[in-house]
Amino acid sequence: MSSQFYSSSEVIFLLGAGASVDAGMPTIKDLTQCIRERLPYWKDVNGKKGFEKLFDTLAGIVPDVKNNYEKFFEYLQLITRATGDREKHLFTVSLSDKLLDRAGHLPYVIGDLVKDIFYELQDLPSQDYLFHLGDFIPTQGRLKVFTLNYDLCVENECKNKGISLTTGFGNEWRPDLFSIRIFFLTNRGHS
Repeated sequence: MSSQFYSSSEVIFLLGAGASVDAGMPTIKDLTQCIRERLPYWKDVNGKKGFEKLFDTLAGIVPDVKNNYEKFFEYLQLITRATGDREKHLFTVSLSDKLLDRAGHLPYVIGDLVKDIFYELQDLPSQDYLFHLGDFIPTQGRLKVFTLNYDLCVENECKNKGISLTTGFGNEWRPDLFSIRIFFLTNRGHS
């Protein structure tokens, strides 16, 4: 490791899904399976059901949908655009009218479904391994953490431990919150 010292104000933690999975959050595959398991019981505001048939049909056409709910959402958006007034004359969508109807209603339902799943996970046991992030709090400023995880596991744990942090997000992305020099530490045989 280089013998050069870096101030904790110059450190930004880039955290991936492992930080959340170790805290008990589901992987994207597990979350997708959980969503699929609940779809048969989920209703829209009009009491309509049958969203699982839409999921299964899309997963049969695009296998990635089965393990990645984000792909499912992408195809829902594509179907919505392709059947909208502006683009419907440009595309042919080979889904039944019933499935097209479900595709139009599901975006208004899916957010509550995912929210309920995360609500059930909110009482995860404390993950003390995240507490060591506090060792990197600069003397002035906040801990800098960048993660695109779908959950707030890291943010919530830091809050529970009294660690002030910034993720670069507020109401919108604010990269100026991370305006520092970036160094890449590599092992070059130095002690």
